[in-house]
Amino acid sequence: PYDRWEIHCHGGEAASRRVLADLELAGATVIDQDGWQQALGLSPNERAGLRLLTETTTPRTATIVLDQLRGAMVRFASQSIGDLLTGGAEAIVAIQSQALAILEFTDIGLHLTKPWSVVLAGSPNVGKSSLINALVGYQRSIAFDQPGTTRDVLHADAVIDGWPIRLSDTAGLRLDPSGEIEREGISRALNSIRQSDLVVWVQEASEHPMIRVHGGCDEFSDLLPPGSLVKQLKVFNKCDLSTYRPNVGADGLVYTSATTGFGIESLRQLIRTRLIPVVPPPGTPIPISQMQIDCLRSLVATTDLKQVEEHLNRLLR
Repeated sequence: PYDRWEIHCHGGEAASRRVLADLELAGATVIDQDGWQQALGLSPNERAGLRLLTETTTPRTATIVLDQLRGAMVRFASQSIGDLLTGGAEAIVAIQSQALAILEFTDIGLHLTKPWSVVLAGSPNVGKSSLINALVGYQRSIAFDQPGTTRDVLHADAVIDGWPIRLSDTAGLRLDPSGEIEREGISRALNSIRQSDLVVWVQEASEHPMIRVHGGCDEFSDLLPPGSLVKQLKVFNKCDLSTYRPNVGADGLVYTSATTGFGIESLRQLIRTRLIPVVPPPGTPIPISQMQIDCLRSLVATTDLKQVEEHLNRLLR
């Protein structure tokens, strides 16, 4: 007979809670996921990986978590410990170089279950809402041909190349807002911009962009404080209404038409490359917990042989 059981239920949370309640009435002790994993003797790294696996929303992110559960980080730590035993202090530089390469994927590890935040911002009536609709492929935002339709921050979840993305539609920005409602909308937009991973500045391409450079979204360029880690991308929308016909790719600018679909797929790919410039090959160690991030950073910051070995041993746990 077994004294521990893992039960899988269909029917949603209400059905699962009812089954668990009946089991408790029958004398069973119900434990949460973390307690179950501890009872199985799983390591902290294994527990962190399994928790992430249950929360991933795309096959691509699930595959990365599975690579970690199958020992990607453990192999790095084990190999590095072996290199220390044979090479001593001379092996530290090479190990630290590998650790730095792994730390380059920290953002990916932090976004395996948390979508990347992409905010569309710019002046009123430049087509931000329509652009979001085009990017997600359905009518998620309110689009109306009047300035200032959007007052709150609206969100739409999407997947681009297998990466979870949350697109946010914000109120149009103006340097001279009129009324308390518009000021509140702009305040929320600014807060969303500053907390995003990427801000897509949208400008109307009614004229050649080089002519309009001081009349479009560039007037809001100082909204991000110096040293901000928020990435930026500039898009010229409504190019189907413009007298200027862009030579796509020649000037390095992004042109779109939300109504015709022109440039939408290119914009999707640019969003992906700005957020994830390098896609890790299969089996790459990715830090998936704060403990792993701290270990790798501490490993890089010391030249003491004993401390390097201690940090590597922590990555094995």
